[in-house]
Amino acid sequence: MRKPRTVIGKDTEHCLEAGLYYGYLGMIREVLARTKKELGPGARVAATGDCRPCSCGTFRA
Repeated sequence: MRKPRTVIGKDTEHCLEAGLYYGYLGMIREVLARTKKELGPGARVAATGDCRPCSCGTFRA
């Protein structure tokens, strides 16, 4: 998975890629926000898995 150039696609393939990419990042943001709320701001996060290169650098600590 790679970051699409734009959020709004020009064709079906691009729309699917953008939806998957940004939907996945939104899901990660929500899980991280809720986890930090439960564990506190000092909670540490470890990125793992195949999509790690896509999302690393996207989120603030």
